[in-house]
Amino acid sequence: MSTLMTILVAILLFGVLIMVHELGHFFAGRMVGIQPKEFSIGMGPVLFSKERKGIKYNLKALPIGGSCLFLGEDEENKASGAFNNAPVWRRMVTIVAGPLMNFLLGVVLIMVLYMALGVMQIQPVVDQFNDADVFTAGNPAQEAGLLTGDKIVGVNGEYWGDLPDQTIIQKVHTALSEGEGAPAELIIERDGEQMTKTVTPIYNTSDNAYQIGIIFRNEIVKVGFFQSLAYGFKDAVGAIVTMVSFLGQLIFRGQGAGDVLGPVGIVTEIGNAVREGWEYVINLAIIISLNLGLINLIPFPALDGGRLALLAVEGIRRKPFDREKEGIFHLIGFAVLMLLMVLITYRDISKLFH
Repeated sequence: MSTLMTILVAILLFGVLIMVHELGHFFAGRMVGIQPKEFSIGMGPVLFSKERKGIKYNLKALPIGGSCLFLGEDEENKASGAFNNAPVWRRMVTIVAGPLMNFLLGVVLIMVLYMALGVMQIQPVVDQFNDADVFTAGNPAQEAGLLTGDKIVGVNGEYWGDLPDQTIIQKVHTALSEGEGAPAELIIERDGEQMTKTVTPIYNTSDNAYQIGIIFRNEIVKVGFFQSLAYGFKDAVGAIVTMVSFLGQLIFRGQGAGDVLGPVGIVTEIGNAVREGWEYVINLAIIISLNLGLINLIPFPALDGGRLALLAVEGIRRKPFDREKEGIFHLIGFAVLMLLMVLITYRDISKLFH
C-alpha cells in the first residue's frame, strides 16, 4: 500500500505541476491572440485524446513532461493567430508565463502551509530566565521581580501594547541598548493587571548587547491571507536565490552534481514525504515547482529559456530565424536533455540498489 500510495501521489504531483506550467503558456497565448493547437499532459503514447474548438487535448502515458503547441510554432504559417506571426513581445509573454505559473504555485503552496499550520513567532512574554555567566550577581529580571508569563508592553513610560508583538520586541531591545546599562522601567502585564518593574541591564560581551536575563517565548501564531501572502513571496524568493546559487556552482564548478535527482530520485523523496505527512508532501511540491520554473528559464535549447534567448536575438536583429533550423536547434537540445535524464535515472536506480 505504501508503494502504491507513493506512485499515486507522485503521478498526481507531477501532473499538477506540469499542468500548471502548460496552462501558463496556454492562457497567456490566448490572451495575447496566439492560437493553441495542442495541449498535452505527459509524454509518450497517447492514452486519451479529445478535440474541442480546434484544440486537441491529450493525456499521455509518461507523467514526466507536457507541452502546449501553438499554431505556426515551428513552421511557417500565414494565419492571423499563428505563433510565428505574433510580435516578439507577445511570444515572449506566452513563453515566460509557464515558469511564472510555477513560481506562483510555489507561493500559493507556501501560503497554504502558513495558513494551515501557522508561523513560529517570538512573543514579548517571559518564557524562562537566562543563566549567562555575566549575571554573577543574580539575574537582573528575577531580581526585579519578573515572573514567567509576564508580558512586556513598554519601557520608561512608553506603552507599546497596541503594536504587533515583533515590533514590541524590537523596541524593547532598542530601549535597553540606548540606555547603556541605566535602570529601565519595564511596563508589564500580569494576570490582566499592568505594573512596572525596575531592572538594570548588564552588558554581555559575547552577544555585544545589554541584557536583562530573559528568554522570550516562541509560539505558533495563525496568520491571515495577506500575512501568508507576504511570507509566501519572501520564502519563495529566498528559495529561488538559493537554487540560483546551487545552479551556478553546478554549471560553472561542477559542484553538487551528486545532489541532482531524476524522476526515480524524486519519486523516492515523495515516498519519504508521504510517510512523514501531508505538510512534507506540500513542502516537496514547493521545492519541485520552484525548481521547475527556474530550470525552464535556463537559456538552453528546448527549454523556455532557450526560446526566450532566440526571441531576444530576433528582437535585436529585427529578423526572424529560419523556422526549420530553429526546430532542429530545439530538437537537438531535447535529445541532450533526454540523455541527461537517462543518465541521472540510471544513477538514481543504482543508489536504490546500494
